[in-house]
Amino acid sequence: MMLDNLDPDIRTSVIGFISGLLGVFFIFIKKIVGNLGDRLITKRDAVVETLSVAKLIKDCLTNLLVDWDAGRACIVQFHNGSSFFTGGSMQKFSITHEEIAPGVNPMHKVLQNVIITNASWIGDVLDGTFVVPSVKKLRDVTTRTFFEEFGVESVIGIPLKKDNKVVGILMLQFILKHPKLDETSLSQLNEQCKNIPALLLHC
Repeated sequence: MMLDNLDPDIRTSVIGFISGLLGVFFIFIKKIVGNLGDRLITKRDAVVETLSVAKLIKDCLTNLLVDWDAGRACIVQFHNGSSFFTGGSMQKFSITHEEIAPGVNPMHKVLQNVIITNASWIGDVLDGTFVVPSVKKLRDVTTRTFFEEFGVESVIGIPLKKDNKVVGILMLQFILKHPKLDETSLSQLNEQCKNIPALLLHC
């Protein structure tokens, strides 16, 4: 070996130098692997937490379906999506959570990244006045047609707020049914859903 031809003192110095470099290298690699492991654990914990919260929301919606004998219970949340040519941000909404009764088609596949201006009924939900005992009697043709396409006969919706800030809306839709819906229904639904906004903030 090349080191065998070197002076003993020089060879010892070279070996010490190489050992030092290897030590620093292994410490560096260990630190990188450790940081990567911490990140993976953190991401895994975040995923687990999201799934746990999603399960709680799912249970809430399922209970609402049963309590109200509804066909669909869903949560809509708002988000930005792309920009207009003018530079303004597009305000959109999507169904993020949905539970349906047997035989009812899911709506979340359709209501994804929808521009808010295409759904005037959202304004009524945010105002806390969205109670529709009969969809057929809706004056707004676009809204009426939209719900009728999904077989919705009656619908009620409320804003979901946390610290007076809207984090989403919740809707109960009734398929081929006409339950008695009025202002009392809004109060009852608000009471049943008071814990959902906090869950959405962790999902």
